[in-house]
Amino acid sequence: MVYYFTWEHDVPSLPPRWEQLLSPERVHKAMQYKRENDRRLCAWSFLLLRYALFCEYKTLVMPHWIYDENGKPHDSQKKYCFNISHCDTAVACAVDTREIGVDVQDFRPVS
Repeated sequence: MVYYFTWEHDVPSLPPRWEQLLSPERVHKAMQYKRENDRRLCAWSFLLLRYALFCEYKTLVMPHWIYDENGKPHDSQKKYCFNISHCDTAVACAVDTREIGVDVQDFRPVS
């Protein structure tokens, strides 16, 4: 299943106490970005993944990942697969029990 969140301009502000909804490693990763929009994209992508996992699998457990040789995260329990993509105007997340992919890109009309 694919979930997405879009906006027209700047990446939306994060909800109050957003750090409590992310794993410590994701908070750390988000805070390493220099641009505020990049920090927000990192956080929103993880929040969307948590929402997708709740909708699909009714889990509120904080995801715990292992990383493959290419640095791609995977569910440590191997119960689900996921893929996240973001651009300046959207975040998308796909979850399934099999390998899955998703891609979002900004759309600009050709003039």
